[in-house]
Amino acid sequence: MTVARATGRVRAAAIQRVFLGLLVANLAVVGAKVVIGVTAGSLSVLGDGMHSSVDALNNVLFIALTRFAGGLPVEQAHAIADLVEQRLRNELHLDEVVVHIEPC
Repeated sequence: MTVARATGRVRAAAIQRVFLGLLVANLAVVGAKVVIGVTAGSLSVLGDGMHSSVDALNNVLFIALTRFAGGLPVEQAHAIADLVEQRLRNELHLDEVVVHIEPC
């Protein structure tokens, strides 16, 4: 294993730990908003709890993606990004799609 690849994995693991902490915090916020919303009978607070649950799902997605992409060589990650970009253009009929990958 090269030093650059090992450093990339260490960085990906650190990023995952941060987003895992954010996930726990977001889940606590969701739980609090749902309990308060049900107790108070407030649809507004319940709706905000649902919005916060989307934030938690984004954390889960980001953790999964960093686990997948953290071990890929840069060339392979760029090839995947090019395929995603092409698919988005074709499926969504978009004129411009920007996919940004930072080297680890």
